[in-house]
Amino acid sequence: MITVAGVRVASIIGPPPALVYRSGFAIDTDGARDAYAPDGFEAADALADAGHPGDWYGLVTDTGERDGKPVRQGPNDPYPGAFIAQTALVDTRFGRTDPRRYVDAATVPYGVITRPLMGLGARAGDVGVLAVDHDGGRLCAAFVVADVGPAKKPPGEGSPALAQLVQVNADARHGGISKGATWIVFPGSCRGWPRGYSDVQTQATELLNAAGGVDALVTRLDEVVN
Repeated sequence: MITVAGVRVASIIGPPPALVYRSGFAIDTDGARDAYAPDGFEAADALADAGHPGDWYGLVTDTGERDGKPVRQGPNDPYPGAFIAQTALVDTRFGRTDPRRYVDAATVPYGVITRPLMGLGARAGDVGVLAVDHDGGRLCAAFVVADVGPAKKPPGEGSPALAQLVQVNADARHGGISKGATWIVFPGSCRGWPRGYSDVQTQATELLNAAGGVDALVTRLDEVVN
């Protein structure tokens, strides 16, 4: 068990191996075609969430380095004039400055891991299951890991498309929840990208069932935490 920015993460050997943690659900728009844009354009998220001049960690730049100049989408791209928001998981059929290279947060249910979880074996492309508590019970949805956050940030981020599946407010500026989300990531489960969501869902469900289900993994997490 490790603690990442106040969130306790249980590493369960399995089989299958699983990382389980309880946190909130912050909305991540990285990869969405309208995620970030210059002044004068409407965008899904605040530009400050992609970095700042000299350190653009969420945008594609002209040099490929964080201190480069952000690349704007052209007239034939999905949202001309907007910046290109990148994800760690990519479709290598497309070039670095093609928005289609990156996983679209608006359409793909994805989760985000942080760098310390990579030390436990998790990688972009792995699959997982999110369980969110509601007054009427628990809603679950499968996801693919599409991005990697910084070490000092609490794990517990996902795309608007994932938020919608579990009835969480998907607005990047005002949505998300501060608690009530249980995240389950299956390290070593990557099968490459791109792939259809039904394939992700089938694989994640099989792994979850092999691990005993959500309740069993939550119990294991509680045993480790307590």
